[in-house]
Amino acid sequence: TDGRLECLVCYNDENGPCLLADKELRFLIGQIVHGTKDKPKSTPPHLLTIFDCCHSGDNTRNGFLSDNDTRERRVKCVAPQRNWQDFIFTDDITVEKLQNQHLSQVNPEGIHVHLSACESDESALEVNGQGVFTSYLVNILKRARGNITYYDLMSQVRHYLNNTFTQKPQLRLPGEDSSGNYATFLNKEVKQQPLYGNVIYNHKNGWVLDMGSLMGISPKNKRVTITGPNQEQFAGKIHKILPDETRIKFRPADSPNKKQVYKATIEGLMAHPVKLFVNNHNGPVTFVKTLLEEFQNITQNIALEDEETNADYSLQIRDNLIYLTKPNDPNRPMVRPEKTGASTAISNVVNYLKHISNWEFVKRLKNAQTYLFSGNPVKVEAFSGGQNGTPLSIESNVADLHYKQRADGEWKGKVALKLTNTTNRKLYVSAMYLMIEFRVYLKGMEPQVYTLEPGESVWLFNYRKSEISYSVVDLASNYNWAFTEDFFKIIVSTTPFDVSRLEKKGLPKPPLISDDIRGRKKGLDIDEDDSNPELEGDDWTTQDLTLRFHNPVYNTISEKRLLAMLEDEDMAGFTARIFFEERDDLQLKLNPEIKIHASATQIKQLETKAFQALNPKGHQQRSGTTDPLPNLITLGDSWLHKDGIKNLSAQFSGYYNINRIKGTFEDTAGLTQALQKTDGKSIIISLGADEILAGNFDNVLQQLESWAKQFPTLKMIVHGYDYFGNGESKIAVDQFNEYLKNLDAQLNNLKHLDLRGTLNEHQWNNHTMPNDDGFEKLAGVFFEYLTN
Repeated sequence: TDGRLECLVCYNDENGPCLLADKELRFLIGQIVHGTKDKPKSTPPHLLTIFDCCHSGDNTRNGFLSDNDTRERRVKCVAPQRNWQDFIFTDDITVEKLQNQHLSQVNPEGIHVHLSACESDESALEVNGQGVFTSYLVNILKRARGNITYYDLMSQVRHYLNNTFTQKPQLRLPGEDSSGNYATFLNKEVKQQPLYGNVIYNHKNGWVLDMGSLMGISPKNKRVTITGPNQEQFAGKIHKILPDETRIKFRPADSPNKKQVYKATIEGLMAHPVKLFVNNHNGPVTFVKTLLEEFQNITQNIALEDEETNADYSLQIRDNLIYLTKPNDPNRPMVRPEKTGASTAISNVVNYLKHISNWEFVKRLKNAQTYLFSGNPVKVEAFSGGQNGTPLSIESNVADLHYKQRADGEWKGKVALKLTNTTNRKLYVSAMYLMIEFRVYLKGMEPQVYTLEPGESVWLFNYRKSEISYSVVDLASNYNWAFTEDFFKIIVSTTPFDVSRLEKKGLPKPPLISDDIRGRKKGLDIDEDDSNPELEGDDWTTQDLTLRFHNPVYNTISEKRLLAMLEDEDMAGFTARIFFEERDDLQLKLNPEIKIHASATQIKQLETKAFQALNPKGHQQRSGTTDPLPNLITLGDSWLHKDGIKNLSAQFSGYYNINRIKGTFEDTAGLTQALQKTDGKSIIISLGADEILAGNFDNVLQQLESWAKQFPTLKMIVHGYDYFGNGESKIAVDQFNEYLKNLDAQLNNLKHLDLRGTLNEHQWNNHTMPNDDGFEKLAGVFFEYLTN
């Protein structure tokens, strides 16, 4: 902004140029990482740059060091303006390109790890001829023998210098991926370790843990145990909590080595317990039991809910799959489903839930003790179409984003987001992007923590034209969501802070079909190229912004795409349940709300595919991997055969060839005649509800015993009903079940299924008839018996 270029002063033993401008350095790094046009590199190297020198701005020498020779590492003069031809990139970049195109297009920045001695507005110091930053950096590397992550290295350097020198070392990763924070120095291999903090002695502040309130440290964490390299341990008391550090005191009897770095592992840190509802449709009882036992070990991450409407997420167990969904939306998986028969299924689900718990911590992050900020210190604005586009209304922190269809048929949009400091003091701001695949993306702007002067504004994604395009979210188009939501968590502080620990990679996505490639887009295309109150003291707060992407193809799909999804083994079951519905005749029909350009014949073919998709064994049969479906007779009343609902027979459809014998107890002669004509080895009998309610079930029991003796090769499965919804039938239902137990003991081919206590109050349609959810729950009990 001052018309001057920042330059490195290089040593030249000749009388040639000795200044290397920042854009020239960027150009050289780009060539090292990507190669040249003539010789591009297929695999970029791991590149590390270290600079112990000033960037810009003034700095006052620390009074603590007045007895030492403390100097700024800068040349305090302005060099003459250089000719364009003197720059090293003039053969590759023209003046016109720099004037008309964004720097990221003209001079792309190669991905590398950048360690610098101070912020852009600070000076780097040297004491007695040694760079302060370099001195500490080398000493820490020597002690660690190079086995240290970049994050830990810079965290330790920063805390050694904190409040001793007025410079704050920086770790920066130009490019889109911040995962290099946790790479080991010079990219050495390192074993994965649990989340921990570093505890370091600083002669100004004492013992300091490099984690603070931003990471979830709170007054309830009264003590912390630290561990040394020889596994020696010390218990410390938390003294003061700051945004990204915590001050600790030890008892006089404890004497940690002030030259040693200790590790502190804190259980449940950076975790928010998510409320989880477990919805077991037809999963094996032993699998569910093991799963719930495993959940007891992660109570800091999840809290089980009895009511699905109160949950944050639902865990669905159905058709040999276990997967996570939104509550009351069982057919739209949010992460990759796991097969219940896989040895890693439970451990993977547990890890997913831990990850989501960490993601939710960032999403819900707030400073409950904020005292400076009574409102939002940063004004947030959104513009549709780019910086000069139409202002978007932001109501309740939500910005609604819509799409326009281009000439090539693609649905696209563009948005620009602007932050403005409305206070009268300098603020430090970070904007983290939380995506639908449970990813926390730190680079909402460059640098990750931006210094915002009073009244100053910054555009998010300032390193990419300060605006960003967005495409239809792949989950929305594949699973027919009306809209999806991503979130920005904006952290505002009066002092610098570090957000590196808050980064999270995304979870594996559900199976997807795209028009060109799988998993193509996800919302923002980040992976493509009034009065001013007086503020005193230091404080931090958070602000939220939700981006709601409205799906332009909701309830609309092409015949080709729907067919591809039904033929995809991993997607077929979900697709069939989302786009089709079951009618009274138990056949699947295309949902009437779905708009599709297809002939009646094509739609009938799709419906057949959908029916087969909900028939796992049928699918295997078509592949030549199993025998034909077994036969199953269902005999009885409305629990098995009532029209208009997904009764028990409907639940078995697709797993068995169903032979339905409809009737009530009053027509036992007709039922017996129908039984004589059927072919099957197993029969499910549901009879006598009215007789049970009236207390007259002796005749029912006699008829069941008669059938068992008349058809000795037929395995009869008889249920005794659950306590009906009005609760008045408990005595009668208990008596009927006890009599069935006795029959079970007397007859080899009669099996009694006890359903008492299976359904909750929300799984009844009326006082005698379960609803769809109830029948699905009941079917799971039958499946457990039939498959064992």
